[in-house]
Formats: sequence, structure tokens, C-alpha cells
Amino acid sequence: MPCEFRFLITAPHPALLPQVARALQAYTDQDFQARYPRLWAVYDRLMRYSKEKSPREDRKILRFFRVAGGLVNWLLGLFLLLPTTLALGEFFFLFLVGAIAFLAGNMALWKSARRLLGILSLAACALCLFGAVSSPEQLGRLGVLSVVELIVGLRALLFRRQKEDRFERSARLLLEQLSKNPEQSAEVRVDGEGLWLPPQAEGEEPRQLPFGQIRCLVRAPELYMIVWRDQVMLLPKKSLVQGDPAQLEELLAAQPGCLKI
Repeated sequence: MPCEFRFLITAPHPALLPQVARALQAYTDQDFQARYPRLWAVYDRLMRYSKEKSPREDRKILRFFRVAGGLVNWLLGLFLLLPTTLALGEFFFLFLVGAIAFLAGNMALWKSARRLLGILSLAACALCLFGAVSSPEQLGRLGVLSVVELIVGLRALLFRRQKEDRFERSARLLLEQLSKNPEQSAEVRVDGEGLWLPPQAEGEEPRQLPFGQIRCLVRAPELYMIVWRDQVMLLPKKSLVQGDPAQLEELLAAQPGCLKI
């Protein structure tokens, strides 16, 4: 008698977002490879070449030079802006050079070392504000520069959320959709033939989904993602209530089109 495994359908936990994003990316790559094998060969060759030419050590060195260059531009720009702001009519050209260098330094540090930019900006804000308050007649114009530095510093330190890529956005939308109306009492069964899905209406029999109809089956460390037709199902491994997890892994790994991430 073949083994049978049972999952209770529960709302997926938000902590699974990174794994869902990686699973969606693996499915997208597999689908692209199946549809456009020649384009995939070119893309895969380019990706391998890029990884060979940009190892982790080289990326660290490149980031170091970006931060160093941004820091030099930031300090040079601030060094030119402090005196020329007080005599804008006499040193307008130097003020313009300092503003360009200062802007370039801010942009470079914003991308490569945002926390460092925040600390430096707040320090420069305190310096300019101290000068403007201590001698408002002579150094009052530095108050405008202090406001700019305060805004940049607070944004750099408080708003540091990284931009999501398209797979993370899709994973977030998928988790939100699956969490709206979870079928708390429903279950999914897995046997040697495929999956048995919950009935679509009360009183109906469970629906069978043979392994042959599954377009993609992704095995992640904490969940399974099943794609068939235009539907996606997530089965967290913690929701397994019957069956040996090792035997289930062996069964799913033997299916065609199964991916492991």
C-alpha cells in the first residue's frame, strides 16, 4: 500500500516571503528555458560569464572604491560650500563646483554606504547650525545648508528599506492573496499518483491532480510550491500532519520537473 501524506491548509507565514520569491524565480527560469531554449542558452552563458568576471572579492573592492570616491567628493564639496556660501557673489564658480562635488558624493554614498552618509550629514548639520547660531550676522547662511544636511541625514538613517525586486513583489502579493481566505478545515493529500485537492463545493469529492499535470514543483527548505494550469499552491512543511517527511521528499524529488532551491 503506497504511503499517504496529509497537509492541513493554513495561511502561509510572512516569514516565508524570501523562499516564495526564490521559488517563483526558479519556476520562471524553468518556464523560460522550456519556451525559449536558445535564448536561455545565451542568457545562461552571459550569467556564468558575469559571475566569473565579478567574484565576491572583486565586488567588495569595487564597493570600497565607490565609497572612497563618494567620501572624497562629499568632503571636497562641503569644504568648498562652507566658505563660498558666505560670499556667494564673489566665489560663485567655486560654489558651483562645490555643489556638484557635494551632490555627486551624496549620490555615491546613498547607493553604497547610506548609514555613513546619514552620520556625516547629521555631523555637518550640527556644525553648520552651531556656526549659524553663534554668529548669525556673519554665518547665518549656513543655516540653509544645515537644513539640507538634516533632511539628507534623517532620510538616510530612517528610510533604509531596500527596493523589492519583481519576484519579491509577486511573492508578497501571493502570500497576501492566500492569507485572505484560508480554508482552515481543508486538507491536501499526497500519494504515489499525485495530489488530492479540497473539493470546490460542499458535498463534492476531492479533486485529483496527477503529477503529470503539474507544471512545476519547487522544494524549498520550509515549503513546497505547486504550479498547475494557472493556479499556485503553497504547502508549508510545518503543516504536514501525516507521513514521514523524508519519504515525502524522496517521492517529490523523483517527479519530472521538480526543482530544489
